[in-house]
Amino acid sequence: MRPWHGRACGAWRSVWGGMVAAALAAAPVTGTASAPVPDPAGRVVPAADLQSDLALLRRAFESLHPGLHRYRSPAEIDAAFAALDREFARDRTLAEAYLGFARLTAYLQCGHTYPNFYNQSPAVTAALLEAPRLPFEFRWLESRMVVTRSFATTPALRPGAEVLSIDGRPAGEILAALLPYSRADGANDAKRISNLEVQGRGRYEAFDVYFPLRFPRPASQPFELVVRRSPGAATEEVSVPGMAAAARPATEGAPRGATNPWQYLEPEPGVGLLRMPTWALYNSSWDWQGYLDGLCSAISRIGALATSCSTCARTRAARTSGAPSSPTSSRRTCPPAGWSDARATAASRRTCGPFSRPGTPASTTGVRRPPSSATTTSGWSARARPPRDR
Repeated sequence: MRPWHGRACGAWRSVWGGMVAAALAAAPVTGTASAPVPDPAGRVVPAADLQSDLALLRRAFESLHPGLHRYRSPAEIDAAFAALDREFARDRTLAEAYLGFARLTAYLQCGHTYPNFYNQSPAVTAALLEAPRLPFEFRWLESRMVVTRSFATTPALRPGAEVLSIDGRPAGEILAALLPYSRADGANDAKRISNLEVQGRGRYEAFDVYFPLRFPRPASQPFELVVRRSPGAATEEVSVPGMAAAARPATEGAPRGATNPWQYLEPEPGVGLLRMPTWALYNSSWDWQGYLDGLCSAISRIGALATSCSTCARTRAARTSGAPSSPTSSRRTCPPAGWSDARATAASRRTCGPFSRPGTPASTTGVRRPPSSATTTSGWSARARPPRDR
């Protein structure tokens, strides 16, 4: 099945992209934009429609999904569909139906299969994906919710603070309740947990979607938090209003146009950092392949020149100590002995090509100073194969 994966993935994404949107949109919609429906997530989807859509989804899975049985046996897949069919034996709200589909697809353990937030109809998007957000970003550290950025005015929610509970529910329990809806390949629970962080990575993040669906709450109700500003500090009770979905800063999930969304930085001499906040470039006209080709070529070219510079450095050291230099190194153009370090460094830069200052981003056509080993923000080396679950 693996050789088929590359050919089938595009077709599969196209089918699954609209599947849940079509299924959930089958619920009768009342009201117009000028007369919004109260609690649209509570709209009821008839049981017969849900079971019919589930049967259609199963046929699509069995016909098109290239990894349906990669991590789950046929018996396990049969049992999962049967369980959801029993759940859909009675009418369900739109929110309940969406959670049911999300739980089923997460059970498959395929990181590319889920009710895609970006492919839903306007009605479903408004009903399920636009609930008020927490007014801060956070990461999960050993099941602890740690604030990394705050948009609230209260000083208790500063970066580094730990949110112990939300509306009376311990943070660890919230994480455990949401994990069955988070997508990842195989047993990669670290990826599932990472998906449930809020880091401004896109317009829709999994926590923002699943938390209000799993724990419904009035949109106007403030979040009641218990916060600890630092380890060992006393706890504080904080009440903060939610943020509108459009108000909290976030990067676009799928960049458009010719803009380069990646950034090369040099945080310190000899260390390169390639930031790749997204690989979703299907709407982009930017030549990402040309950029990576230029990056790899520059790394190879500067790596070879750096070897020459190392020889220059050894030659300078030999001249300073009075030891004879090798015939090979003596033929190289090296700064004369006695030059200052700054002057020698400047000469090396003219010889070996332009070098950027620490923190200087790369141009869109190449890298100013490729590192000896570049590392992405997701933690894998540029010399290593990237993780499969992306």
